[in-house]
Amino acid sequence: MAAQRLSTMVAVAPDLRPGAAEQLLTAGPTIYEQRKPGRAIRPWHPRANKKDRDAWSDEVRENMRTAFPIIPAFILEGPPTMKRITTVYPKASKEELDAAYTASMMEYQAYNTALWDAIDQSILFNGAYEHVDRLQRKEFASGDLRDGVGLYNYVRELTSVDPIEQQIEAMRALATHGMLSGDKNVTQVQLDRHVNGLLAKWLDVNREAPVVADFRNRLIASLPDEPLSSKVVLIRIYLVDACNAIQEETKTVQGLVRLVTKRGRELGLPAGSVLDDVVAPVIEKNKRDKKNDDKKPGDTASQYDPNAKTTKRPRAGDNNCDYCCLDLCCAKAWAGSAKDHKSQCLVYSMTDPAKPIPHHAPSGDKAPTKTELMALTVCQLAVKKDPKLNLKTSSINFCRKLSGIDDGNKTNSNKKIGQLG
Repeated sequence: MAAQRLSTMVAVAPDLRPGAAEQLLTAGPTIYEQRKPGRAIRPWHPRANKKDRDAWSDEVRENMRTAFPIIPAFILEGPPTMKRITTVYPKASKEELDAAYTASMMEYQAYNTALWDAIDQSILFNGAYEHVDRLQRKEFASGDLRDGVGLYNYVRELTSVDPIEQQIEAMRALATHGMLSGDKNVTQVQLDRHVNGLLAKWLDVNREAPVVADFRNRLIASLPDEPLSSKVVLIRIYLVDACNAIQEETKTVQGLVRLVTKRGRELGLPAGSVLDDVVAPVIEKNKRDKKNDDKKPGDTASQYDPNAKTTKRPRAGDNNCDYCCLDLCCAKAWAGSAKDHKSQCLVYSMTDPAKPIPHHAPSGDKAPTKTELMALTVCQLAVKKDPKLNLKTSSINFCRKLSGIDDGNKTNSNKKIGQLG
């Protein structure tokens, strides 16, 4: 198998006669055009989903295996070298070695480009580093040739973790493992998950020279000591007694875990369900995380603080005007040394919300939001209804009611900003 792999890599032609490379050059495009893709590769973001690297790599290898013609997995080891060819053909002349090297390199380049075509569309680069990653991606292209192996290795390296950071994260996970509840409803599944989870985190930190006594103390501390009627507390007491008696099971970390889980079954803890006790909480957490993905810290705070900045009100609390309460309006600052800045006020100057707002970006992340423009619109309509209205002491909701705009009125709420009323 190894000999066949090397032979295929080193030379396409079955012999080393002059002209072999030229024959491959003329035959190559025909084979290339007849290619059929292998199994689909799911999209993967190497920076955002580092944990999916191995799954993506497995799918790439399956694609290579099922493609036609097959893309040999050994090309991932890199291009052919003259040293390797000389080793395979020790008696060949210099001309024959050059021909074999040329043929082998052309074969490698064809496979390498085919690999690029297979994986390129599956790699996602959107995000903060998109520009950097796309510039690097261009480095793997030369004319019509593509370095699929280079791109493959590059995206895999993006998922590498600094050993120091990895150790710090492992220590943090161990420190925050927490204590098992002393509730009477604790199940065997929850007990198993707790002690095995603690062991896994402890081993991540203590890989070199694990000390059983350290894990034993952590395990005991992770079990509650009250109320005494709790079966989990009875398990803790049993564990302490076993350690004091230096039972054989207490001499290894795995033995300590077996001792605890076995005692749970002996005491008749409710069996529990992996689906209910393990999977369901994870699913629920994922739902909460997904629900809050688009929220910023200010979004939650805004429920309690009217001046908290949110995605809808990024300038909340920035008002600098004696005539209105709009986040967008900083008439005092815009007026400079002028005594009266009313003419600079976005409300009283009747600035058109449908056009670029003075002193603000016309587009992009810094541009006024729809919520801010809606506030400007309702304030202008409210002033038209009641010229004596004090906008500094009036809320946006009051102005909305006064202007006749009602959330439940679809006719009004669906009109474009700047065309209300």
